[in-house]
Amino acid sequence: FPANESEGVETELTFEWEPAVLASSYSLELSNNELFTGSVVLVSGVTETSYPMADLEEATEYFWRVRGSNSSGDGLWSEVFSFTTAGAVAIGPESEQPRQTTLSQNYPNPFNPSTRISFTLPEAGEVQLSVFDSSGRLIETPASGAYTAGSHQLTFNAAHLSSGVYFYRLQTESGVITRKMVLVK
Repeated sequence: FPANESEGVETELTFEWEPAVLASSYSLELSNNELFTGSVVLVSGVTETSYPMADLEEATEYFWRVRGSNSSGDGLWSEVFSFTTAGAVAIGPESEQPRQTTLSQNYPNPFNPSTRISFTLPEAGEVQLSVFDSSGRLIETPASGAYTAGSHQLTFNAAHLSSGVYFYRLQTESGVITRKMVLVK
């Protein structure tokens, strides 16, 4: 769930899938395009066969897929499913593209073990979102590639990290923005 090509799906939902043989955890990827070049959300380390998600955009088509993992590595991605959220398409100032690149403060902050990171782009372009520890060492790059203009959100799962201060950096063609986040276990 949601079933392929569903329409009128609520913007707050729980993704559900069939268990994979020998999988001990799953990764869920959600995108606004079927090539997954602009992931809205990438969640790894999910131990159940479901994952709740809120704050999806209204009247938007999404594509999602899932894959199982175990100590031997990652399995193949599932087939791609699509759905469209309910809601009217805004007309007027609310539907305008952002005027500048922004990187919002992660929420929640402090967090344990996952947090949402949101950013906006005034035009399509290459994006790299990286997470660093307090000494400046690269920990992970949760987003990299071509993204469309507009708002984007992803979930960063830090279950594999220890408590502490981390920094996340958004690098685009128009510049670099860095913010601080705190992981408390």
